[in-house]
Amino acid sequence: MDLFLSKEIIGKRVLIVDSNIKSSQWLARLLKPTQAEITQVGEIDNLDEFLDPQKSGQTFDVVLVNNNVKGFRRVDDLIGIKKRFPSEAIKVVYLTDTVQFAQRVSEAGVGSIDSVLIKPINASQLHDTWITIFGGKTKQKKEYPTKKTASSENLFNGVRILLVEDNEINQEVIQELLKQHGAQIKIADNGRKALDLLERQVFDLVLMDIQMPIMDGFTAAEEIRKNARFTSLPIIALTANAQIEERNLAEKTGMNDYITKPIEPRLLFEIIAKWIGKNISDENLVARIDATQPFIIEGVNTSKGLERLNNDYQEYLVLLNKFVKNHQEDFQKIENYILQGVWDTVISASHAIRGVAGNLGAIELMGSLANIEAAAKIKDSNTALEELKRARKIFESIALDIQTINKKFNEKIPGEKNTYIDQKDLLVQLKKLEGQIKNNNPDAKILIKEINQGVSPVLFDGLLINIQVSLEAYNFKQAQNEVRKIIKMIKGDIEHG
Repeated sequence: MDLFLSKEIIGKRVLIVDSNIKSSQWLARLLKPTQAEITQVGEIDNLDEFLDPQKSGQTFDVVLVNNNVKGFRRVDDLIGIKKRFPSEAIKVVYLTDTVQFAQRVSEAGVGSIDSVLIKPINASQLHDTWITIFGGKTKQKKEYPTKKTASSENLFNGVRILLVEDNEINQEVIQELLKQHGAQIKIADNGRKALDLLERQVFDLVLMDIQMPIMDGFTAAEEIRKNARFTSLPIIALTANAQIEERNLAEKTGMNDYITKPIEPRLLFEIIAKWIGKNISDENLVARIDATQPFIIEGVNTSKGLERLNNDYQEYLVLLNKFVKNHQEDFQKIENYILQGVWDTVISASHAIRGVAGNLGAIELMGSLANIEAAAKIKDSNTALEELKRARKIFESIALDIQTINKKFNEKIPGEKNTYIDQKDLLVQLKKLEGQIKNNNPDAKILIKEINQGVSPVLFDGLLINIQVSLEAYNFKQAQNEVRKIIKMIKGDIEHG
């Protein structure tokens, strides 16, 4: 981030208490821009003595305590925690996995905790926390007045939402937007599965995609409304089409409202709040965010794409790579459909790509795909083929830019260490991952995410993103080949010192 940090938050002496070395190193990395003096420890038998400068010879301004540390896992463990510290000036920041636990800490009146952060932690969260607990100001190039904030984490706390959406990338984008505000999300990838879930679980609201296989959104909404139990259940349509005909059909089939793709976060929040009876204001959503783009992709508004993913650069790059892999053959298929005159399939195939492209910020591609749909509706093959040619060119340009970004992320920056953790430790983790992949163990998807948190993004993320994308597509063979490439690289680095 292009920040000018004030002296109040520079050079703090930080103790990271974390039993997981990878997450500890990740926290240290995130704090690097603040020029913090960092001490990292795992399990501590006697934290009080460690924090006593007369006994340890060290003093600290702030202690970051992860909830994986023994003795700090329950709310009762945190009550009065600061009173045990030799210096009342020490700030205490606690890291937890869930909004619900943070809420319990607040309800228990653990006033000695200066801040509670919900994992996974990013640089923006830590920076904002430093500003809050130490004071100081941050200047940025530009401000956006209506983005997500940590202060609105509980906006939809405990709200149970059923997301009915068949596209995996759209699922992840919408889920990320809502989870950061405390919503509990369940996903169904077609209308039939949505009906099954509604029979077994209770939901406060349904977000319903329109075009889906097996059972579309209109049919699903009609079936839901046939059950008297769901008369007042809000159903919000998700559609890439804004035509009046589709809106009228949504209303006719029992839907209460609609949201067009690409999803605009503020509109999504406002409509959900409206139908669950919550009031939100600018103050709920105002936040300063980094207005600079982490990388440039021609034809893609990466700032918009990142906004929908809570500014998670790594997740955004994963989804961009997944988008390219998932749809690289679709343009040839659409051409065949046009030549065969299968116009309904042309429309549905173009529509599927269009919704995802919009959510990732690929606005030019989205517009071209919309033109293909329009041409298909009037069976204009010449225009459809011309627009398809343009769309394919845009897509190929995006794919090339992403490939360049992946390579750039693999370059070593002078003066940087290769990884946040020791290369030998990383090698152990990668060999474990290789074994899981070899045995088709789904835990490999969890392990690759853990490794990603502990490895320098400037060196390995390009390759690790490919592994993560392959695993999420259950392409274990390709993932195994990619892991072996990295293992070979690291072994070469170790041998040559």
